[in-house]
Amino acid sequence: MIEMTKMEDGSFVPKEWCSFTNPLTSGGKSEIDDIEMKCFVGCDGECGNCDLQKLFNEYAELTGQIT
Repeated sequence: MIEMTKMEDGSFVPKEWCSFTNPLTSGGKSEIDDIEMKCFVGCDGECGNCDLQKLFNEYAELTGQIT
């Protein structure tokens, strides 16, 4: 199973595509620092319209990773 992580907008991305802040230096929380999306050619920057993003969200739901 691919572990997914939730972004601020509620969308999900593979955790391995993300870097996170250090909880010791960021107030005790580990938050997404950067995401390296492997988008399709022709990406318009609107993730809400992206078929890949829709697939990730569906995968997170089907694998019980949405809490």
